[in-house]
Amino acid sequence: MYRSFLFFVFLIRFALTGSAQTAPAASAPRFYLGIGASALSYSPASSYNGFRRPGPALVAGTQLTPRWALQAGAALNWRREGASHSYRPSPSQDPTVYEYRVRSTTLTVPLLARHTFTDPAGTNPIGPFRADLLGGVTLLHTATHFTSSSTAAGQAPFLADERYTVTRGSVSLGLGARYALLPRLEVTADGLANVAVTNSFYGTSDRFFLNLGGGVRYYLGQGGTGKI
Repeated sequence: MYRSFLFFVFLIRFALTGSAQTAPAASAPRFYLGIGASALSYSPASSYNGFRRPGPALVAGTQLTPRWALQAGAALNWRREGASHSYRPSPSQDPTVYEYRVRSTTLTVPLLARHTFTDPAGTNPIGPFRADLLGGVTLLHTATHFTSSSTAAGQAPFLADERYTVTRGSVSLGLGARYALLPRLEVTADGLANVAVTNSFYGTSDRFFLNLGGGVRYYLGQGGTGKI
């Protein structure tokens, strides 16, 4: 954890130093819209934790300067899990069959600042490729439906049905990469490391999770991608 912290401090210092040396002139804000997919590696908003299926994602942002932007996103992820097994309460008793099903949906809302620490105009040797530092907060809202049944031989099943929702907040820091296909169109890939700061179920063990995404982004207004 300490080494990771030092790495992020070094990365932020490098990004800000590069900006100070090549800071472009500010001008009027522009807007962009994006669509893609997002995968949540771990959802602390549910006590039934596990990988969630990739789902659709949207993003909208404003390019304040060639290097700085603010953006908000929304993504949905799902998890389906179930199992069935039998056991004998005692050697003399017939088997009891236990089944369960878990269905959960997570809405992820990242609110981020984006700082481009490569040449935002794409005139350097790496061409139309741009790398970003991302930071902000991420909100998660999870709705879970849990059902189970326990059936002993010759008896009616014992049924359980639970529904609950949890909303949590987290601090997010990550990296992004963009590649301009056309003056207004680019493909993107982002990765966020998140630390939940509210409603922890298990102390610190369920606070950390990753959010990975990719898609395409279209810029509105005058100028090309990364320009104003």
